[in-house]
Amino acid sequence: MTFFEKIEKNPVHIAPEDIKVSVVIPTLNEGGCVGGIIQRVQKLMPGFVNEIIVVDGGSIDNTENVVRELGVKFLRHIERTRILFHLVSAESENPVKDYRAVRKELGAYNKSMLKKDEYLFLSKIDMTDSKNIKKRLTKLRKLNKNILPLSIHDFDSIQSVNKILQKIQKQKKTIIK
Repeated sequence: MTFFEKIEKNPVHIAPEDIKVSVVIPTLNEGGCVGGIIQRVQKLMPGFVNEIIVVDGGSIDNTENVVRELGVKFLRHIERTRILFHLVSAESENPVKDYRAVRKELGAYNKSMLKKDEYLFLSKIDMTDSKNIKKRLTKLRKLNKNILPLSIHDFDSIQSVNKILQKIQKQKKTIIK
């Protein structure tokens, strides 16, 4: 079952004013399907989506045109990104393998991507027990010391992400000055 099918069967029952999310969609030559994905996100999460950002890895098809026609923010080339956020699901059978797979893909794309600052989040911690969370965090911490547990249902974890984002924003302002 896809993510969208799960949402359609079990809609989120949170008031839109309680939480706003940014949806980041990575693409590489996805002009044929990215429009449908964006429209489904807009349909399934009305009022919750603060922004949709499409991050492109260098598409040579019409991905950018499709995204811009829908009025969605389009960022070209992930190389311009200074800091990477990885979200690995606590529901995964093997989050270490998942994280390594993403890192492998980044390295295959461009070795310099592996040198960027990054944060790793074990997401959906509300979907498993604390024993599993601790075990997974311990294993992942060996690969990335910047790991935090995350759940949209846990105010403290959202605040932790917010603090990181504020720190990054402050650093960015310092760099620009």
